[in-house]
Amino acid sequence: MDIIQIIANLFNPKNIARVIKTLPKLETVVYDAVFKNRPQKTEPYVTAQDVFDSIQTVPLIRRGGSAINVASDKRLIQTIEPLQIRPSEPISAVDLNNLKMLGDISREVWMREKTEKLRRIVRRTIEGMCAQALTTKIEWPIYLEGGGGFEKYEVDYTAGGENPKITVSPTKKFDATDITVAGILKHLIAMRKKLTRTGYSGNLNIWAGEDAYVAISKVIENYLSTADRRDVKVENDGESVKIGAFKITLRSEEYRNPETNAFVPIIESKDIVMFSLSADNKNFYCALDDFDANLRPLPMFIKPEKSNDVIKLIATSKPLPVPVVQSFCWSTVL
Repeated sequence: MDIIQIIANLFNPKNIARVIKTLPKLETVVYDAVFKNRPQKTEPYVTAQDVFDSIQTVPLIRRGGSAINVASDKRLIQTIEPLQIRPSEPISAVDLNNLKMLGDISREVWMREKTEKLRRIVRRTIEGMCAQALTTKIEWPIYLEGGGGFEKYEVDYTAGGENPKITVSPTKKFDATDITVAGILKHLIAMRKKLTRTGYSGNLNIWAGEDAYVAISKVIENYLSTADRRDVKVENDGESVKIGAFKITLRSEEYRNPETNAFVPIIESKDIVMFSLSADNKNFYCALDDFDANLRPLPMFIKPEKSNDVIKLIATSKPLPVPVVQSFCWSTVL
């Protein structure tokens, strides 16, 4: 059997799906916590209706009256086309010679190792895009073949002004000399009120960037060490702090920008974000532009490709993280 066919048989879609289920779970903060709904779309695009659907109140109608249309007609004709993630792994001559001699079990071990490496690259890329999506705008570099540099792939989920980003400015910055625990609590209540008005006040999480978290921790430690009477319940376990009913978690994780190689924090250092886990944030997987994948919307597809006497394993994925913008409330607190 031709060596290319042997590799293609190892990486058929059913085999990939089976092997991935047996691999260790990948831990990624934003993808795991926020984008838990991962629908697969048979189309190569996402409609604007998928993006702009929101929860809000509607007026009552009289008996026999017409139902109220909660969709805007102009949204139905708009689409967003995700681009593909396509990392590759070269297969050495040593690998090829070994594969010819290996049995089925050893070949699968080799296939698992290659799948795991490509899976991690794809997931880290998706995680970076998910982190950007939280801020309502994706700006991811597109590599131009032939050494032509980079362009930008941009998706703005607030475009048109129908889906504005929700922000609240603090009355006092959290590093002000006279900031108090009660002042921070009042600000968190104001952020929650904003989310209540958009219909997303349940199952709330709060993430803080490094400097914002340090500032909050200092206020809490000062409060615990000096207050004779503690009117607000506070706790600090090192990774999260609690003020009244609000738990704030430190988020110091980063993703790497593939154009600049700079590491970017998933939450800017001076920011906090409050968001509802009840919102239906989605990471769509759209149909792949690949005949070998039968144009299906697979989370990841791997196949061998031969070009100029070089064989590569190419992984393909077409994700698009779509946040419910109205379920996030942002605040720059420093």
